[in-house]
Amino acid sequence: MNKAKRISQWLVGIVVGLYLAVTLLVNIPFVQRWMADGVSSVLEDIVGTNVDIGRVEPDWNGRLIITDLAVDDQKGQEMLRVARLAARISLRDIIHRRIRIGNAQIFGLHANLYQECPQCDPNFKFLIDAFASKDTTTHTPLDLRISQLLVRRGNIRWQQPYADGLTSNLDIRDLNLTARLGCLTDDSIALRIKRLDFREETNELNVSEMSFFVEANKQAAQLSDFELKMPGSNLSIPSLTARYTLGQGKPKLNHLLGSLKARLSPTDFVSLVPRLAELDDVAIVSAHFETNDDRLTLSSLHLQDAGGQLRLAANGWADALLQGKDSLRARLNVEDLYAESALFAPYLPTGNKVGTILNKLSSVRAKGEVAYNRGEMKGELTAKSPMGDIMLSGNGHTNGRVDANLKA
Repeated sequence: MNKAKRISQWLVGIVVGLYLAVTLLVNIPFVQRWMADGVSSVLEDIVGTNVDIGRVEPDWNGRLIITDLAVDDQKGQEMLRVARLAARISLRDIIHRRIRIGNAQIFGLHANLYQECPQCDPNFKFLIDAFASKDTTTHTPLDLRISQLLVRRGNIRWQQPYADGLTSNLDIRDLNLTARLGCLTDDSIALRIKRLDFREETNELNVSEMSFFVEANKQAAQLSDFELKMPGSNLSIPSLTARYTLGQGKPKLNHLLGSLKARLSPTDFVSLVPRLAELDDVAIVSAHFETNDDRLTLSSLHLQDAGGQLRLAANGWADALLQGKDSLRARLNVEDLYAESALFAPYLPTGNKVGTILNKLSSVRAKGEVAYNRGEMKGELTAKSPMGDIMLSGNGHTNGRVDANLKA
């Protein structure tokens, strides 16, 4: 009995001693650099380009920390650099062909991505090909979950040339991301972006904060709790659902249903639409909408400026959206339109009856409808003003001529 007890004590002591020895070894800088050299060599054999790693720090809880990772592209230019990459991976799930990452951290990300010509592969495609399965006879289903993903101080550059000689450039700076990947499989995804913020230098866009939750499969998708904040603007989409068809050709959107609320400042989008520099009023918008194939139904639209000079409440529809202006038909029912003269006076014609009457108004409140039918536009509005009721009608023709009539 005493002999068996002594043997068990020795076995426990040996196991604990080995654990402590390995733990101490993997925390010695020389051993960490030695492991980094080994991992770099293996990765270089896989991807076929230069890979440098500063240190590799594993632990017994399945956490792996890699510092100072750098990967070159096939032209010998630095494509990817990460100051610190850490992840806690469940080894037991890997055995069952599932990838479960408890916590993933990417700090100090720098990515330089580009295409040399419109027909060329992007410079990162070789990296995807290197880790793609070479076995085409069997398929291992994708099953990935990440409890938490943190990206801090990310910088991503992208350059893409077009056939006409122009180039699309993106230069994302100071990217910070907190996210949770609920699942990613061959046919579905569930992703929650808890917070995303960045600056885009090329187009001078500044996203102060973005968050949303999205679920999607091969037939439908749902976006919820979408919030976007910019220095002078914000956009909220409580819910947006979509049904679509994914075939061999282009995806087809069959149905879309949603609503939005927004406060939009022109200064946030001047780099994308330079003519917005002529505007300085903030627009406040809310809408409920639905599409079926190429028909849009706008069940409600509310628009106003922050100064209160313009307010619009309307609903409407548009048909044949995807068939060009020669087939497009649309109607906007104006339930209530309020406008002050300071808003429309600079655009009124002079020297005719319409301009003379409207120039005398301090404000106008109207209702009516505006219709568009295959290039022809027609509108009728009944307005109330301090001067009395006004009937305004007009027609716009494909040749650019506009006919207007006014009765006061």
